[in-house]
Amino acid sequence: MNGNISTQPVVYSEQEDMPYKMPQRIFDHIKNNSLITPSLSTACLIAVKASKSKQVCYAISKYKLSCEIYSPATIDLDPFHSENMRLSPFIEDHVLFSTSITLSYSAIEDLKLNLKASPQNPSKLSNGEWNPIVRNDLEQRLIKAGIDINEPLLWSVRGTPRKIDKLRPPIAVSKPYKSSKTVRDVEVRLIDALNDARWLRSKVATHGSTHLTPSLSPYDVANVQHLTRRLILESLGYWKYMYKKNKKHSN
Repeated sequence: MNGNISTQPVVYSEQEDMPYKMPQRIFDHIKNNSLITPSLSTACLIAVKASKSKQVCYAISKYKLSCEIYSPATIDLDPFHSENMRLSPFIEDHVLFSTSITLSYSAIEDLKLNLKASPQNPSKLSNGEWNPIVRNDLEQRLIKAGIDINEPLLWSVRGTPRKIDKLRPPIAVSKPYKSSKTVRDVEVRLIDALNDARWLRSKVATHGSTHLTPSLSPYDVANVQHLTRRLILESLGYWKYMYKKNKKHSN
């Protein structure tokens, strides 16, 4: 319960009477409040398609739980509204960030779209270039899943450069978006985003805490979750649709 109001939604048609024997407090709440769900039909279509694959269902469930554990509000990610959310000094927040990243990346693994590398077969060679074996394998799996590997991904970089930023800066394919001292968001290649997400999961988030753990920020979580969301939607054939729809509403 949330106060005196149940957190379970009450669904009914405007052309029909209210559900029989509804408590007065819920009746008053519905009368004075409304919830608009313009994408409900699309969500149903996505759910039907996702239900045909157990692995996709696992991926969606992990992504959902990742967002429930921690997910920054969209408006707080807008550089014109909030330029930077400072690093948290609280250990509990670091744990929340770490757990959210771990779950979100695990969803990518369920989709079989994670980067497959090892000390014997690293993602990058000694000269900093991609290992062609690892890259080709990743790109082939992405293409087979219906992912456009040529479409870049937004990667949020904010605030004073952290230990994580200095150790592993994103490989940008565009100039910083709304470039300033605190906003250095860039677009990155999808395969580089996957490599950076894997690094965040393996080196910072999943295993025992290190000197890098306090450097985790809400933007690290948002970046990995955004990547996961795109891979889920695009593999189901709905990324372009949702992107165009959201872009239309924002204009």
